[in-house]
Amino acid sequence: MSKRTARTALATLGVVTLALTGCASGGAGDAGDDASSTLEKAQESGTITLAVAAERPYSWVEGGEPTGATIALHEKIFAGLGIDDIEVKEVEWNALIPGLNAGRWDVISAGMSILPDRCEQAAFSDPEIMYTTTLAVPKGNPDGLSDLDSIAEFDAILSSGHLHVWEIWKLFTEAKKRGVKRLLVNHPMYGLHFTYEDIKEMAEFGALIEQSACLYIDSRFNVFSPEELREHILAAGVAHSSIGSDLGQVDNPTPVEGLRQAIKLCLALGFSEDEVRMMVRDNPARLVGLDVE
Repeated sequence: MSKRTARTALATLGVVTLALTGCASGGAGDAGDDASSTLEKAQESGTITLAVAAERPYSWVEGGEPTGATIALHEKIFAGLGIDDIEVKEVEWNALIPGLNAGRWDVISAGMSILPDRCEQAAFSDPEIMYTTTLAVPKGNPDGLSDLDSIAEFDAILSSGHLHVWEIWKLFTEAKKRGVKRLLVNHPMYGLHFTYEDIKEMAEFGALIEQSACLYIDSRFNVFSPEELREHILAAGVAHSSIGSDLGQVDNPTPVEGLRQAIKLCLALGFSEDEVRMMVRDNPARLVGLDVE
């Protein structure tokens, strides 16, 4: 099975990796030289500034203290390089590489696909953590699902998860060729580098566009304003949109409470009761093959 095939419940985040300062105007070759210089300067001073993007359980800042699995890794890695002082800054995900090349921090750590355009802007380390795209199946895989053809055969749902928009297009295009009909895009405007035009085109392609309530309501994952929720929904159109919670974590609302908040928010934004019902009930029901009447 290819590492870039399918997953019916959760798709891959890609890798958690370190990236050192690249060269904004040069190219991949210059990025390596700049990265060496950045590392040498950090080794001389014993200090390095690391930017992260609040990706639990990997790396985030809580109560002023950096924590998480990759933070622990970084402490070991940099200590082995003679760098004992790590200043950690938590920033927006989309600001990681631009801030790196603007000199606001020396290195970034993120769940980030290593793509050609990013390699032109930064020098990536070997991946620290990597997990591949896979199928989520019941214990023992009783139906013997293995690839996109299996998803098509059983009329299963193909969810994009945390793939980059470029990868989603590749995956969904191939999936459609093989007969996959049920396509789901998860929180396209958070970390996946979708534009409004991408959302529109993906909806026209036949995918259901899911917005995660946790990104818009009163939760510790809130990053968007109410008005942005309206814009994100309208980019796909109500008929091609759904709202899930993406909740259930410690210190967050329950999924039920999160959806209650999202429903109230959508009504306050001017969506009708019928439109909200379509997004939270009808469209998800149709995706899984349930009768909504």
